[in-house]
Amino acid sequence: MQSLKNIVGFVNSSVYSDICLFLEDVRLSEGTKIGYKHDIELFFSFLGKNLLSLSFDDLQIEHKTVVHYRNFLINDKKYSSSSVNRKIASLQSLYAFFKRNKYDTKYGIDTEVFQIDKLNNKSKSYGDLSPEEVDAMIVAVQKQVKGLEKSLLIRMATRTSYREDTLLNLSWDDLQVDHEQNCCFVNTVEEKTDKEMSQPITLDLYNDLKQIKSLTYYQRYSDNKIFHLSKRTIWEMMNTLKEELGIHPKRNIVFHSFRNFAPNFIIDTQGDFKAAQMQTGHSDINTLWKSYVNKKRDVSKMAGILLDEEIDNDAFDELTFDEMKMLLNGTRNGMRTQLLREAMKIIGNR
Repeated sequence: MQSLKNIVGFVNSSVYSDICLFLEDVRLSEGTKIGYKHDIELFFSFLGKNLLSLSFDDLQIEHKTVVHYRNFLINDKKYSSSSVNRKIASLQSLYAFFKRNKYDTKYGIDTEVFQIDKLNNKSKSYGDLSPEEVDAMIVAVQKQVKGLEKSLLIRMATRTSYREDTLLNLSWDDLQVDHEQNCCFVNTVEEKTDKEMSQPITLDLYNDLKQIKSLTYYQRYSDNKIFHLSKRTIWEMMNTLKEELGIHPKRNIVFHSFRNFAPNFIIDTQGDFKAAQMQTGHSDINTLWKSYVNKKRDVSKMAGILLDEEIDNDAFDELTFDEMKMLLNGTRNGMRTQLLREAMKIIGNR
C-alpha cells in the first residue's frame, strides 16, 4: 500500500501531471487538446519514452534531436509540411508552458529548443478520379495477385473515405450490421486525427468482404484484421493501375485520391458541402473547400462562358426518342447519377 502511495505521489508531482495540466487549459478546444496529446505522445514515443514515467531529465532535448524527429515525420510517417509544422508547434506550446512554470531555471530545461524554422507549406494536391475510372480500377485490379482483396480495399476506400493507415488497421470487429437501416457501419478511430468515425456501407459490400475469408491464402492470418496488404504493395498496385488505364503521371493519382472521391461525388451530385465534410471527418470545412475548388477548372462551367451561352429551351422537344436515350446515357459523373436516381423514383411511383 505504501508503495502505491509513493507511485501516486510521484505521478501527482511529475512531468506527466504538468502535461495533463497543460492539456486541461480551458482556452483549448476539445479538438486542439486531442491533437496536442497525440503530438506529444508521438514525440516521446519516438524517443522511446512513456508519458506516465517521464522525468525532468527526459525533457532535456538537443536541437539535433528535434531535426531528427522532423525528418522522421517527413520521411517515415509521410506527413505533409503543414502537418509537420503543426506537430512541432504543439511541442513549442508545451515547452512554452514549461517556461512559464520556470522549468528553465528550476531544472535547466532548454524551453526554446523547438523554436526552429517552419517548412515551406507546399500543400500536396492529389489528383481526382472520375466514377468511371474508379469502376475501371475496381475491375482491373482483380487480375493482380490478391486481386479480390485489393478490389475490396478500393471499394472500402471510396465508400468510407478512410485513410490508408486506418483501412489497413480495420478488424472484423469494426463491422456492425444494422438490419433496421439496411447497412453495415464501419466503426474505427482515425489514426491521424484520433477521431472516432462511423461510416455506412451496403450489405452487399459487407457480404463481398466476407468472401475473402474463404480464400486459401487468407487462412494463414489470425490477427482478425480485414486487409493484409503492405503499403509497398498498394503503391505498386496504384502504379500498375495507372499504367493500364493510361493515367498521366502529372495528374498525381495516388491511393489518397480514393479518399477524396466520395466528398467530390457528394458535392458534384448534391452540392452539399456539409455532407461532404461529414464524409471525410474534416473539422474545418475550409479544408474541404480548398481541396474541391483547387481541382482543375473546367472553363466551360465558368460564369464568363455560361452567362453568354445561348440556350434553346425547346431543344428537348426536337429530339427523337432514340436521341433522348443517347443523351441520357451519355451523361457522366454526378449528373448521370442524379438522373438515374430520379428515373428510379419515377419507376417506383408507377
